[in-house]
Amino acid sequence: MSIFRKVMTRVVAVTASAAAVTAALPAPASADVIAVFRAGDGTLTTCSDATLCVYEHTSFQGEMFGIVGNGDIPKFYAPSQNENLNDKASSVVSNSSLSYCFFDGTNYTGAKFLVGFNKLYPNLNSAGFGDKLSSWKVGAC
Repeated sequence: MSIFRKVMTRVVAVTASAAAVTAALPAPASADVIAVFRAGDGTLTTCSDATLCVYEHTSFQGEMFGIVGNGDIPKFYAPSQNENLNDKASSVVSNSSLSYCFFDGTNYTGAKFLVGFNKLYPNLNSAGFGDKLSSWKVGAC
């Protein structure tokens, strides 16, 4: 296979992967939502380019799922990444000027937890919401 063909194959694969991540997210209520996946390193720099980030572990550690944009997420799952993120978040960073209402059930059901604008939550366990996030909406609860 020629070098050009290898490069083009990789470009197509990367483009398809990016499209699959975006397609996996539900249609947002107010703006386009783009997913960002990376490992959290315990600092806020991993969320510097996103509106809202949830981390697998406390203190912004473990896998991070971030969104760019302000949209509702009825089910916390990204099939294109083979990621079931439901009930796995233990810390949250909000870089948004908006608040978010998190729910412990899919499709905005169950107990609620308000994530204020421009707020850090290094340990959701202290609020009784560690490993319980399943969906969220933009705005107050």
